[in-house]
Amino acid sequence: MNIQEYINVLKQKKQTVFSAVALFLAFAVILTVIQPFKYGSEAKILVVQKTQYGIDPYQVNKANEYVSDVLADVISTNSFFNEVINSGFDVNRNYFPARLEDQNKKWKKTVKANSSSRGIITLSVFHEDKYQADQIIRAINAALKDKHTLYHGSGDQVEIRIIGQPFTSESPVKPNIVLNLLFGVLFGLLFALTYAYLFPEDKYNLRLWPRKKIRQRHDEAQEMDLGRGVNKSENYDVEEAIRKLRQREKMQAFVPQQNENENYKNNDDLDYDDISGQGDMKNIL
Repeated sequence: MNIQEYINVLKQKKQTVFSAVALFLAFAVILTVIQPFKYGSEAKILVVQKTQYGIDPYQVNKANEYVSDVLADVISTNSFFNEVINSGFDVNRNYFPARLEDQNKKWKKTVKANSSSRGIITLSVFHEDKYQADQIIRAINAALKDKHTLYHGSGDQVEIRIIGQPFTSESPVKPNIVLNLLFGVLFGLLFALTYAYLFPEDKYNLRLWPRKKIRQRHDEAQEMDLGRGVNKSENYDVEEAIRKLRQREKMQAFVPQQNENENYKNNDDLDYDDISGQGDMKNIL
């Protein structure tokens, strides 16, 4: 199939393309609605090494990067979770399951920590309650400042500074509705284009709903008028088209009955000699 043929197929399959996009878009909407809406809170932390005279700045920067990577990994652990819970902030512990494995999964979905090459840790907290999102990220900041020496070997040579105060969104940030709908449309188009290429026949057309019976009867009536030479571009009235079709059906049912009556009437006009000449006399009994 060349490009021109493929374009012609797409023109004939507009309903298929529309149906595929609509289905994927509906699926994206369902996935978006069934997910819990969560607020987002974000903060930035800088890891700083206390420099001494004569130390190479490059080595200091590498040490900051190393410590920030370690702390970013530590934040997702159960040990640090307990430090956050016991930090004195109003964090609802009942939000997290009692079973340790489920608790870790919930904590990792709630808190994200990413470190950069400059020793900066970006914290993100997602929670269904705006107040809880704010309390959790503040508790993380406090736990890092007070307990960071427990997780690296540099001791007091490392200092934690809050360079981005916690900021909580005014509206939910998860799920991303716009992005989900955009992906739904894109995947729907991709599926429709592939489907049209693999199955160009009309029998594989996709429809969200079957064609209405009244429309089918309208098309049949229109074909009947076209057979009599009526211009195709003429505007048709649906009720008038159906009326014509019903008249045609009645005429088709009436003609055989009329022919039978005429045959019967003709037989009544035959005299005795005609009947006997056409067959056995027993036929008249």
